[in-house]
Amino acid sequence: MDNEITDREAIIETWGEEFAELIGRRRVHFTPDAVIVALKKPVTNSEGQTVSELRIAEPTAAQMQAMDTVKGEVAKGVVLLAGAADMVDSQVLKMAGGDFTLAMEVVGCFLSGGQLTPGT
Repeated sequence: MDNEITDREAIIETWGEEFAELIGRRRVHFTPDAVIVALKKPVTNSEGQTVSELRIAEPTAAQMQAMDTVKGEVAKGVVLLAGAADMVDSQVLKMAGGDFTLAMEVVGCFLSGGQLTPGT
């Protein structure tokens, strides 16, 4: 994987302490601009291409506000993950439960006090 950060201290310096719990997880990889989650069960995007990994970036305030348009905690997570991973909701809904849960752990790290802007 290009530009992958593998050093624990560099990951924490780039992404923040909240991401330390994800270090060493086989399907989670860190780059300077995104956290990558490898999917156990790939999904098909709207162009018919197979998506085997998600590039999850820091959710924006607008993406977080979009959660207000739906009811239900899982639905809110679907909307937020879709925005953070540059997907559409229907793609997220096709994800296996374990893949969705792991991706939401990454999103949760952004929202729970981690360093929200890499490198600052």
